[in-house]
Order: sequence, then structure tokens, then C-alpha cells
Amino acid sequence: MNWINRLVDNIAERTENFGAYYTALGWVGLIGFPLYFLLTYHFNFPARTEYALRLTGIPISLLLIFHRQWPARARRWLPTFWYFSVLYFIPFFMTVFTFNLAKLSPLVTIIPASAIWVVLLVDSTSAIFLFVIGTILGIAYLSWTSQLRLDALHTLMLVTQYVITAALTLYFAQGRLKLKAERDRQLAIRPVARNMAQELRTPFATIRTGASGIDHYLPALLETYKKAKDSGMEVPMIRDSHINALTHVVKNIDREAQYGNVIIDLLLMQVGGLDKHFQVSKYETFSMHDTLKQSMDYYPLTDCEKSAIHIDAEKDFQYLGNENLMMHVYGILLKYALHLISQNDKGDISISLQHGQKYNRVHFIHTACGMTPEAIPKLFNTDITHSNDDGSGLAFCKTVTESFGGGIRCQAKIGKFTEFVMRFPKFKQ
Repeated sequence: MNWINRLVDNIAERTENFGAYYTALGWVGLIGFPLYFLLTYHFNFPARTEYALRLTGIPISLLLIFHRQWPARARRWLPTFWYFSVLYFIPFFMTVFTFNLAKLSPLVTIIPASAIWVVLLVDSTSAIFLFVIGTILGIAYLSWTSQLRLDALHTLMLVTQYVITAALTLYFAQGRLKLKAERDRQLAIRPVARNMAQELRTPFATIRTGASGIDHYLPALLETYKKAKDSGMEVPMIRDSHINALTHVVKNIDREAQYGNVIIDLLLMQVGGLDKHFQVSKYETFSMHDTLKQSMDYYPLTDCEKSAIHIDAEKDFQYLGNENLMMHVYGILLKYALHLISQNDKGDISISLQHGQKYNRVHFIHTACGMTPEAIPKLFNTDITHSNDDGSGLAFCKTVTESFGGGIRCQAKIGKFTEFVMRFPKFKQ
């Protein structure tokens, strides 16, 4: 029948996605069911007709253990048999077992334990289905065999346990479904984002190559235009302001293309991990003074903001890393500090370079405000791709500086200052 085929195919798909522990569950049954006979004999438990159910569980266990030897035709039914085994071993059998031993109150804990086992063995939706159906079948079996004899207190206790367990199972199963959906979404996005980021490098490289060619010939063209104009030749009118802008446009194009590569690096770090894209062997040496200067030139500072920044870069040093990433670190720190200065309507920024025995350091201080000691560890725990005004991009600063072999730390005094100290290992050139 079509609905049976659809059901079997759906179970097979769910089992393939979630996985099945055929052999492990088989050994649990093969050992657990015979072991019960020894326990009931030794402790004199009221076993009733559970012997028959346990004997039935032994061939089911053997079929699970030797599932690899199933005929090819029968393997299509293996996932369905897995669901049947989970239903039989846990919710069905545990229901019968619990109601038979209901007067042994400690064993009531088997109910929530069985729900947890089901959730661990199959996907969340199947866990809810198997737990409910197995419980109903267990109670129906007990009613059919006239074994369902409980006083009002024990009945209330067991029903309460089942209701609570079913509610908790449903709650956590739904949460698990949401987590799985989010994980699947991220796994689907990662390769797409990685491919897009890598593909974007080609047009940025083309832009930089074209900008380099323009930069080589543009000065000669502008000089030729000026000479032609001065000699009285008829040439198109170009304003002096536009000519001055042309002298800087090539550098701006190149700088924006470089920043585009930084964004690509950020995407690759997020989807693939920093270590896959920035190995130390690929790093180069740069002057911290030059990187800092380029960062100040690149960042769109107003005249008022420039007057609030004080730089002491006399003690220059070389660092091993990626200059574009380091410029982005400075950009994040500047944005964070300037936002707080604007918010508090006071403060300035001091940046200084210092030498050390093992590490050279960059001290970045702003006096807009401080923060409590409890807030400092949280600064570096947010998403590395963000660089919002609230400082959430500081996690990126930590990731980059650590990839350079150093790190970043923060110290502050509330209402006074906040200082970020970045360290970079010294090395022999």
C-alpha cells in the first residue's frame, strides 16, 4: 500500500539523518533481558508475565546485532525494525515493567529515564511518537492480560509521572528540533558564503590591477592636459577641483578594494575558521607605525575627532601578520572609543607604541568612561564579524591579535578610562 511505502521511506530518511545504534541496542537487550532473570531470582521481584516479554526481546536483540547479515531485500525494512525495537525495548516494556512494580516507588524514576533514552536514540518527532504509542500499547497490554491493578494513590502517582515526562519530552524535543534546524541552516549557508567570498576576490583583484595601471599613466595624462590648456589649445573644460580629486581617486579605489578583501577575510574566518585561511607561514612583516598611519588616513575622521586623538608612534616596531586585518582592528577600536566619547560628551584617545623584552605593545586608551571589572571579560565574547558601536567587534580584535602570536587585554577604571593593550611577539628580522 502507498501509505505503508511512504511511512517506511520516511522512517528510513529520518534514521539516515539521525543515525541508528543497531548493534549497541542489540547488545543491551541481549545482556539486559537474561540478566533480569538472575535479578528477579535473587531479589524475589514480582515478575508476573514479563518473562514472556523478555524472552521475546532476545531474538529482537539478535536481529539488531546481526543486522549486517540481513538479506538485501530485507534491509529496506531495517530502519522500520529499528523503530519497532526502540518502541518495544523502552516505552512499551518500561510501561509494563513500571506498572507491575508500581508499589516499589523508587522504580517510578524509570518513566523519565525511558523518555530520555528514546530522545537519545531517534529524532525528536519520532521520540514523541514512540514514547506516546509505546506507553499506550503497554497500558493496553496490561489491561488485556488483566494485570492493571493499582490503588488510587499509585495510579495518580504514575499518571502524574507520565504527564510530566511527556510534557518535558515534548518541550526538549521541540528545542532540539529548533537547534537542529538552525545547525542545518548554518551548514547550508557556510559553503555558499565561502564560495561567494572566494569568487569576490577576482573582481577586487581586477579593480586593483586596473587602478594600478591608471595610477601609472594618469599623472602623465593630467600633465599633458595642463600643458595643452596653458598653450591655448582647445581642450574640454575640467575644473581644478576635479583635477585635484583625480589625483587621489586611484588611491581611494585601491584602498576600497583592499577593504573589500578584509570583509572577505572576515567571512572566511566566520564560515571556515581563522586557521584555515591565515596560517603564520602566509603572514608578512609590517611596520606598526605605517599600519597605524594608514588606519588614521583611512578612517573617516572629522576635524573635531582628529583633535581628540593623540598618537605617540616614535617607538616603531615590526610585527608579523596581515596589515588589512590590523587596520580593521584599529578601525573597531576607534569606532568604539569615538562612540563613547560622543555619548558622554567628553574624553580623548591616546595611542602609543612601546617596546618590551618578549612582546612589543600598542596601548589604546580612551577617557570617555570606564567600566566595571565584571564587564571586561564579556567584551571579547561576541560575534567576530560585528563591529557595532557597542564594541561587539572586539572579539574580532582578540581573534586577529592571537593569530599574530599575541593577544589583547583590557583594563579600566569606572568613570575614568578604558585601556586596551595589544601585544605582538618580537622576532629577529
